[in-house]
Amino acid sequence: MIKNLYKLLKNNIYIILFTAILSIIQVIISINGPLILGEITDNIIKGIKINNIDYDTLYRLIFKTILIYLIVFLMNVFNNQILSYIAVNISYDLRSKINKKINNLSISNLDKKLDGDIMSIVTNDVETLTTSIQNFLIWTLPSIVGIIGILFYMFRISAKLSLVVLVFLPISFTGIGLLVKFSQKYFKKQQDKLATMNSHIEEIYSNHDIVKAYNMEENTYDEFKQINDNLFKSAFLSQFLSGMMFPMIRILNNINYAFISLLGAVVLFHNTITIGQFQTFIQYMNSFHPKMMSISQMMSYYQKIKATSDRIFEFLEQDEMQDDKNLDRDLSFVKGNIEFVNVNFSYNGKDKIINNLNFSVKKGEKVAIVGHTGSGKTTIINLLMKFYDIDSGKILIDGVDIKDLSRDDIASIFTMVLQDTWLFKGSIKDNILFGTNEEKSFVDIKGASIKANANHFIKTLDKGYDTILNEEISNISSGQKQQLTIARAFLKNSKILILDEATSSIDSRTEKLIQKSMKELMKDKTSFIIAHRLSTIKDADKIILLDKGEIIEIGNHKELMEKNGAYARLYNS
Repeated sequence: MIKNLYKLLKNNIYIILFTAILSIIQVIISINGPLILGEITDNIIKGIKINNIDYDTLYRLIFKTILIYLIVFLMNVFNNQILSYIAVNISYDLRSKINKKINNLSISNLDKKLDGDIMSIVTNDVETLTTSIQNFLIWTLPSIVGIIGILFYMFRISAKLSLVVLVFLPISFTGIGLLVKFSQKYFKKQQDKLATMNSHIEEIYSNHDIVKAYNMEENTYDEFKQINDNLFKSAFLSQFLSGMMFPMIRILNNINYAFISLLGAVVLFHNTITIGQFQTFIQYMNSFHPKMMSISQMMSYYQKIKATSDRIFEFLEQDEMQDDKNLDRDLSFVKGNIEFVNVNFSYNGKDKIINNLNFSVKKGEKVAIVGHTGSGKTTIINLLMKFYDIDSGKILIDGVDIKDLSRDDIASIFTMVLQDTWLFKGSIKDNILFGTNEEKSFVDIKGASIKANANHFIKTLDKGYDTILNEEISNISSGQKQQLTIARAFLKNSKILILDEATSSIDSRTEKLIQKSMKELMKDKTSFIIAHRLSTIKDADKIILLDKGEIIEIGNHKELMEKNGAYARLYNS
């Protein structure tokens, strides 16, 4: 954890050192307050005894006391403001690193994490960590320096009374240590269960219409209750054990006060110390005990820092995709010829999903990939897009291995229209522009929308292309969402097109219009079409039938129907 903390704080190390020095000065000044108050008491008692109070000295001491506490207050405010700035800075830096990490992680690594878990890290864990670090820095050094300074002055006043106080220190620290040890694992569990809760809530509430349609409210509630119960148990145990520190220290302090009162009466009776000095000693005890409480609170913050930093840095220290910017090249060589040569792939390194795949696609050909669910259709596209690295073999684009192309270049070569339409909160215009690196005019945007038959419905909206899609993208229909993603594909106009059930969410009338437009889009472009509805791919130049990652049949619709094999059976089923 120390290593992780250093990574977090190293950019602010000089500011932290400055605040540490300021804290030490602040504590040293504040320790003098009780000494002066003791002098004031002795001065008044002495004056009463001789019937002559030295008011000049008294006023000077009162002014000095006020000045000390005012300086301490101002230094405390200034210090806390600096530490607040550091906490916000750390929070900003961490969230930036996590965002960058997400962009640099491979799809395979991201698949291992639940979306809600990543959200929990970005929001809950970062917030808890930075708040805990801020409080840890605010209380740690002043408490430690304060305890040392107070003990020093207490011994100067009375060694006997101070030894009584010291007897209780090992007991307090041992108790705190045991509670920290037992409660730490529950703090970690609490953060993990909170992440599970976030994942569940995101999944259920983003699909609440499906839950209601299938009358699954009770089932989802039972599942939520189970997750919530688990979170409650871990949260209760962590907070219960952590909360035991305060009562334990309070009891020890009260016992300590009782012993000090008894012994104090004895030393006062023998005139070993003055009343003012005993008052000062009691004030130091009053300061000493809260600082002991601060240390117990500091241990609670330490537990939160450890639990959250472990989760954050576990995520940040995952292996990233190799930086392949050096592979960027002129893409003028790309015509659209694709070749899979002895390609093998597995997600876990064991179970093959793609097995010795061989096929070629010529420039401008329309290729349909079909097969039952789990046959490997989407996996082929993922490999082509370099979302995953193949185990062996080659994937060539116009003779160039995709291993020798950067991911940015691959993204420029392909345009995808996915089954799951992805739109974001923002204007329709910005959604159509998404993924287009070149400058595009409004005329280009409108032209792409006309080709996708989206312009008509966009014009009916109050603000047209400036209409803002809401967070759930519920202010347009599913068919209209599909049309916008197709307009996006028209606008990008890449050399190779990938359609994954591109017209699955569109009514039959709109589908016919879009099919006509898609023929224009696919003209002179290499096109991969993944579809479960075989009626939509009869015009494909080549149809590849997959089963368990292997090619069963390959040819055009007429050839495969005449063959009367697996494709014909699938088509007629």
